[in-house]
Amino acid sequence: MSSAAKEPSPTVVAVSSGSGAISPGRHETGSYAGNCEHPPGQEALITTGVRGFDPGALARVRKARGLSQEALGAAVGRARTNIIPWERSAGDTPSPRNLVLLAQVLDVQPWELTTVDPEAAELADLRTWAGLTQRELADAARIPRSSYSLLERGGLPLHADAAERIAAELGRTVEEVQRAYERSRAGADSRRPEPSVTR
Repeated sequence: MSSAAKEPSPTVVAVSSGSGAISPGRHETGSYAGNCEHPPGQEALITTGVRGFDPGALARVRKARGLSQEALGAAVGRARTNIIPWERSAGDTPSPRNLVLLAQVLDVQPWELTTVDPEAAELADLRTWAGLTQRELADAARIPRSSYSLLERGGLPLHADAAERIAAELGRTVEEVQRAYERSRAGADSRRPEPSVTR
């Protein structure tokens, strides 16, 4: 799959740990209960896009299957006007759920509609390929939403009990989740800008 496709920036929504977005009694459990302080310089962001979504791959596979944009849209319960921007390099990305629906209709794996190599998958990729948003996985795994957002960015340590719950929701092994988390941490470090030096 070509790596030259332009990667749209995922949509992010800032979440304050004290905003009341996390329902007491449901999310405040597990390793991160009562410990939602963000590391200095890090914000809690809830991402809603698909990392590395490849519009060109969607168009190529759709055409290879002999489907029109209208037919594909109908198959996933969306209008053609949804498919058009998904196939444009500067367009929108589908939600994780729609990514999985597209992959099912086109008879491919979800990762085949992205530029991400499965061997280099980060935690966000495993979640996306399972058709879950950050909010959905955080809720299902009983992790505060802001804490889970930071886990995907390598901003918090991944405790064993949280890894087990995440793995169960994703249908993955704990080892797969741990390796993906380590790649998330490494990726966050590589994407972090170098501090400026004042002489």
